[in-house]
Amino acid sequence: MVRLYSPPPLQPGAAQLNPTQSHYVLHVLRLKPLAPISLFNERDGEWLGHIEHVHEKSAGVMLE
Repeated sequence: MVRLYSPPPLQPGAAQLNPTQSHYVLHVLRLKPLAPISLFNERDGEWLGHIEHVHEKSAGVMLE
């Protein structure tokens, strides 16, 4: 399972990855839509989700 630190507040629903995270997820790890992913930070803990949409330089995550 891929885990990424995400400074913005986390809550159920859609979350946008920043450009650096998007590049890592799309071009280094080569994840595709529906791939599982985990976002975390010190305020909101860890949230499970999946890649929701993918564009050339951006990716969105649906958090559960």
